Amino acid sequence: MICQSKLRAKFMSSNSALFFNMFTLDNLDIITGTNYSDSGSGLTQGSPILNSQVRSLVNWALGDIYQTFDTSGSVLSSGDQYPEFKFQFKGFIYPSHLAFGNHNISSQSDGYKLYYSSDNTTWQEAVLSPITSDKDQIINTDLISSKKYWKIVFQNVQPDFKIGLFSFVKKVEIPHLSASLTTILDDTDELSTKAAYGNSYHLSQYVQSFDNLNIKLDNLTRPYIDANAKDILKGIKDPFIFDYDTEGVNIYDKKAAYCLPVGKQQGIKINSNHLYSIQIKTQARSWS
Repeated sequence: MICQSKLRAKFMSSNSALFFNMFTLDNLDIITGTNYSDSGSGLTQGSPILNSQVRSLVNWALGDIYQTFDTSGSVLSSGDQYPEFKFQFKGFIYPSHLAFGNHNISSQSDGYKLYYSSDNTTWQEAVLSPITSDKDQIINTDLISSKKYWKIVFQNVQPDFKIGLFSFVKKVEIPHLSASLTTILDDTDELSTKAAYGNSYHLSQYVQSFDNLNIKLDNLTRPYIDANAKDILKGIKDPFIFDYDTEGVNIYDKKAAYCLPVGKQQGIKINSNHLYSIQIKTQARSWS
């Protein structure tokens, strides 16, 4: 039996960053999903993917952190299956990174391919880094230009394939950042699992949940505030990613916390040294 106790951990790191979600109701117009199969002579279009599963792929980005895309009860089946998800935005977007969470892409598929288009007719493949583990991944898009149409294809998925969190995100450089979290520990001081909402516990080894995750952007100068505060205050109104490592907490390696904003944010504050800070309150989960 796990003896659970709360830990209040504080950390600050130059290796931490914020990634703001571009899958928002303000930006996203249409999402469609189609399954393709490989008959040996190229891909053949099959049945549409269920609307509920298309939606579940981006449910975190649209505000629901728990939904997971998987193959249960869908038209997807094992072997030579290539589910394609196409995204049409209301305008041209430039994502600096792709975010993958709660997935088993490495063990249950042959990876993914990303394509982009300006007209929904001529598509170009982006050459991106592969996914080599089933931990949360944030992949650099290597300066792909702004486009309106995007699609991602998962290659040769197997029966247990899943991806619960996917989004296009934009990295915001933060010169000074600190954070604190409340989580659950067991007797071995390893992170246990607790739902970000309610009282139910999740026993998956991949799930880590934070009751309270407070992120503080501090010691910010006036030029930085003038250049970035508007985007930051807008970005934290929607789900976003806090990519972090820690000092003095046994979390082993770099993590990505998928955050939902909580309550009314405090906005910008200024101290006696004429430096600015932005406090962000969230609840979050991580599948690393």
